[in-house]
Amino acid sequence: GLDSEGRLEIRRLLRKLARTGKTMFLSSNNFREVQEMCSHIAIINEGKIVACDELRKLRKKYAKPMIHVRFHPKIAGNRKQMKEICNDIRALGFVRNCMVKADGVLHVELEDFRFSSKLNEFLVRRGLPVLEFKKRMRSLEDLYGSLVKESG
Repeated sequence: GLDSEGRLEIRRLLRKLARTGKTMFLSSNNFREVQEMCSHIAIINEGKIVACDELRKLRKKYAKPMIHVRFHPKIAGNRKQMKEICNDIRALGFVRNCMVKADGVLHVELEDFRFSSKLNEFLVRRGLPVLEFKKRMRSLEDLYGSLVKESG
């Protein structure tokens, strides 16, 4: 491993080489660093490439927008009601998936963030006491985990 100064120097060198049109291969499980340094990414599982493209294209294809919805504790603590809400949300045409997490937060995967307002409208019409409605794009680490799981 490199110290902080060494990492910065290597990054500067790699960026300089990239500007000259050079291609470099970086093997890393430091996903934040990969996102900062790389324009193209290959995800490898057991020696096989399971996905390879520009980072933005991989995100568009695999990392669908996610909304985390936190309800008032009286709703969040009622597992049966949370599952019913999730089932109703799944029936909306713009929702890819809905999961009830152990902490009582719904994770709603949308086709596109443009539909987040429609999801919010749905919850308001139902009169549900929403405490938090947060947009979240799946991280590269999440993307890696799901692609490796699907391939293996």
